[in-house]
Amino acid sequence: FEVHMPVLHDLGRSLVFVCRCGWISSWAKSSTAPMNTSVVAIIGAGKMGTALSSCMKEVSQVRLWDINRDAMPTRITQATALLGANIVFFCVPSWALPEAAASAKADISPGAIIVSVTKGIHPKLLKTSDGVLDDIFSSAHPRVLIGGPMLAEEIKAHLPTRAVVACADSSAASAVADLFQGSCVSATTTSDI
Repeated sequence: FEVHMPVLHDLGRSLVFVCRCGWISSWAKSSTAPMNTSVVAIIGAGKMGTALSSCMKEVSQVRLWDINRDAMPTRITQATALLGANIVFFCVPSWALPEAAASAKADISPGAIIVSVTKGIHPKLLKTSDGVLDDIFSSAHPRVLIGGPMLAEEIKAHLPTRAVVACADSSAASAVADLFQGSCVSATTTSDI
């Protein structure tokens, strides 16, 4: 296994990293990322939840919550983490998603976007995360799925990675993709879920 450093090209107002695998990621040269008005709650302070919170905090207010209080950087209740959040990420294993979503449901703001980075199929329900979330949340909450070659360790190390943000509602997909502006995650959107 070889690790190859990306090649840096200066193209005027943005820096472009061309990786050996062929994909391109770019970051604006400005010293600060544009501020986003999103309030993000992340349920699940494991490796992925923590990694995503670190790359989104430049553009949003991010609150991290976990059932394991020792995993949280600050000790807040789940209700406090969800208070006023217009985007809610579930970063939990597939077997824990139904319970995590059901316990959070009452505290999630009306119309908030629900995001899942959960991979795999629930072992007993035999449903993917979108099926599980459809059973718990009404259509008033757009549901977004994030997939791609995202590894928590690479995101924490600020290594470039890709994500596909999928939602039937293109404005919800764009709102979630915008959270990653200026970070190591290059997000593209699709309505094909």
